[in-house]
Amino acid sequence: MVETTLIEVTGSEPVSVEEMKIFCHIDNDEEDDLFPTMIKAARQYAEHYTGRKLIKATYEVKFDDCNWTPIPLTPCLELLSVKVDGEEITDNSLWLYTPSAVGGEPVFAVFKPLDGFPNGVITLQVSAGYCTEAEKQWIMVRVNNWYEQRATFGIGPNFHEFHHDFIDALLDTTAHYGGF
Repeated sequence: MVETTLIEVTGSEPVSVEEMKIFCHIDNDEEDDLFPTMIKAARQYAEHYTGRKLIKATYEVKFDDCNWTPIPLTPCLELLSVKVDGEEITDNSLWLYTPSAVGGEPVFAVFKPLDGFPNGVITLQVSAGYCTEAEKQWIMVRVNNWYEQRATFGIGPNFHEFHHDFIDALLDTTAHYGGF
């Protein structure tokens, strides 16, 4: 069994309000309060669709004693600490850690205890999250579409939502399927 808990968000949204205003050709501050919510919603949709974390954050990953385990966060960039039954293990010769590649293989980071590693419940603290340029572009296009449709957001003659083939294809290159 693998249990994952968010400890702390250490990064910011992949797209800023200023970037969105430039992308949408907006030169006033009247509707600035709309963008943070739209950016967050688009990022969360992209995370759900791709199975990736797009904001850098620290997570705790807990699992029972095992020979090896993929870490169910992508991309998992750094191993920060290792504990067994709550006691920190600092001798890194007792395990192997392979981080996720950003936009490539391996998709999942892997933690493998070696000979001499103590038995017990393993708790890893890891850093995960990265937004590719394609994902950032997707967020900006999606938010721009929502922004343009804000007054008539509903099904009707003025509603023009992009189809999957156009915009969601930007996410397809980083999506992974299956998992935990």
